[in-house]
Amino acid sequence: MFGVISQTMVIHTIRTPKLPFIGDRASVQLTLSTLAIIVVTLLIGFTGISGLFSLPTMPVSYLLWLAILMIVYMVFAQIMKVVYIKRHKDWY
Repeated sequence: MFGVISQTMVIHTIRTPKLPFIGDRASVQLTLSTLAIIVVTLLIGFTGISGLFSLPTMPVSYLLWLAILMIVYMVFAQIMKVVYIKRHKDWY
């Protein structure tokens, strides 16, 4: 779950040199597809649907850890982007 959600969310960080969600917003299509992927991933992970894929159903307490890890991951991705931009004077 973390892999799917983190890689979907990091797209918002690397798509712009600005601060994602605040300094620059993604298109409606990207935002909606990101939300859809997150919702489907969480539904599969926290419901009986997970059994269809031979995966365990995650405990609800995992949501807190998932949120914390996502925040840390996004912050580090943003920091690395800023370091890259300062070093190379460009983002793409």
